[in-house]
Amino acid sequence: MYSENVPLWVAVAVVVVIVATAVVAWAGVRRAARSLFAARKAAKVSFLFGVALASWLALAFLIVLLPRPENAPAAVGAVIVLAFNLALTTFGYGLRFFSETYREVVDRIPQQLLLAFQSYRLVGAIFLPLMAMGILPAFFAVPAGVGDIIAGLAALSAAYVYAKRLAGAWSAAVATNLVGILDFTVALGAGSRLLDEPLQAVFGGASATTGLLSVFPLGLIPLFVVPLGLIVHLHSLSRLFGERKHAARPTTTAV
Repeated sequence: MYSENVPLWVAVAVVVVIVATAVVAWAGVRRAARSLFAARKAAKVSFLFGVALASWLALAFLIVLLPRPENAPAAVGAVIVLAFNLALTTFGYGLRFFSETYREVVDRIPQQLLLAFQSYRLVGAIFLPLMAMGILPAFFAVPAGVGDIIAGLAALSAAYVYAKRLAGAWSAAVATNLVGILDFTVALGAGSRLLDEPLQAVFGGASATTGLLSVFPLGLIPLFVVPLGLIVHLHSLSRLFGERKHAARPTTTAV
C-alpha cells in the first residue's frame, strides 16, 4: 500500500538507495567469488546470490504494497515487520555456520568495503524533514535520523582508517559496527512501538504515528536494508574478532 502522505521525492530516494544497496552487495559477492573459485563456480555463486537478493527485494515490495484493511491496527504491521527483520538477520548471519562457500565468500570481501557499505545509512536523514512536515513522530525520527547520519559518517571514516591501516583501525571498525547495531536497535524499537514511551519522554512527538514504516515506500527500509545492514555488521564483527584472536595466538618455530 502506498501512502500519499509521503512526498514523491522521498519515495524516489528510498527506492533508488535500496536498489543501489542491493546492487552493491551483489557486486561485492561477485568480486569475492571470482577471486576464490573457478569461473564456472564463481558464476553460479554470483547468480544464486543475485537471485536471493532479487527475491528478497521483490518480497519486500510485495509486503509493503499489498492492500490492507483500513481498520487494521498499526501495531500488527509493526510486529510483522519486526519479526520479518529478525528472521532474515538470523538466517543471513547464521548461514556462515552451515555453508562453507557462503562463509568463504563473505570473508573474502575486504573489511573496509564491509564498513563502507553502511554509508547507505545516510538516507535516514530523510526522517528529519518528514518529522518537520508532521508525517513521522519525533520519538522515531530524531533518534533514527540522527543515528543513521552518525552511523553512515562513522562507517566511511572507519573504512578509510582501516584501509590505510592507521593507528586504532581495529577499534574504530569495532566501534562503528556497535554504533550501527545500536542505531538499528533504537530505530526498530521506536518503529515497532516497543521503545516509544521512553523515547517520547525524551523527544516527544506523539501526534504522528509510525504506521507509515510498514507501507510503501518507508516500509522497504526495515524489510530490506535494515536486516541486510545488520547481517553485514555481524559478519564484519565476526571477522574483526577472528583476526584479533588469530593475531593473539603464539607462533611456534621449528627447532
